[in-house]
Amino acid sequence: MPALADTWMAQWRPPMLGLLTVVILVGSFILDLMTQRGIAAWALYPIAILAAKEWRGKWAVVATALTAAGLTVLGALVSPAGHAGIDFVNRLFAIAMISAVGVMCLWLERKEEAHQRTEASRQHYEITLRSVVQSAADAIVLADGEGNILSWNKAATSVFGYLEREVLGKPLTILMPERYRAAHQRGLAHVRATGESKLIGRTVELQGLRKDGGELPLELSLASWKVRGEVFFSGIIRDISVRKREESHLAAQYAVTRALADSATIAEAAPRILQAVCETGGWEVGAIWVVDADA
Repeated sequence: MPALADTWMAQWRPPMLGLLTVVILVGSFILDLMTQRGIAAWALYPIAILAAKEWRGKWAVVATALTAAGLTVLGALVSPAGHAGIDFVNRLFAIAMISAVGVMCLWLERKEEAHQRTEASRQHYEITLRSVVQSAADAIVLADGEGNILSWNKAATSVFGYLEREVLGKPLTILMPERYRAAHQRGLAHVRATGESKLIGRTVELQGLRKDGGELPLELSLASWKVRGEVFFSGIIRDISVRKREESHLAAQYAVTRALADSATIAEAAPRILQAVCETGGWEVGAIWVVDADA
């Protein structure tokens, strides 16, 4: 029902205001002829100008103001004779009042148009920005000064496993292992107090926490800005699990090759190979089986 009422008002408001403008102009002129002193001219015509502003904007204001001024002059010519001096002063005052109200309405209309253009530009910018953020290959997360998530793109869902509706308004700490959280809170407090951070503008590597509780290596680029005194943060996050795995494989291959080159026999190289593979692979236990050619 509220939506229906809003639709009805949007549809019928302009013609109703137009009719009101005409009724006020005609009624003011008739009343002006009856008062004999031009009081109605300065008292009621400005109301018609205000109604015209809400009806059709600046052109309706100009037309109504000119009509009101014309009717004021016409009223002086055709109204019954009254006190000529008072009538003349009142009508001069009426024309001045009509002009002032008309100029004020035109100024307000110009301000409203500028605001509407600014709002339209802002909405266009937000839509464009959201489109770019959502289509980015890297995860992009925006947060407020308290560390609560404000924006979340599709890539962030792929990295962390959370849907957008699951994280909006939640703290950033849900994306990091427990061991990082205290330092994160201290860092936020420091940025709010001083506006400075050692991480802003840098790219760092750290561990993230997925929805399923698993950790993953990340590359984070952090930025911050202020709007009306409030601090906001943006993080561009890249899952570097594949790169780390490839680096680990390359390091293990190099270590194994080096161990084999520096050892006279497989038996001599085996402990160094095990150590290299376990260290680069993050294994706690490893074993080597050697084929016995004589068996």
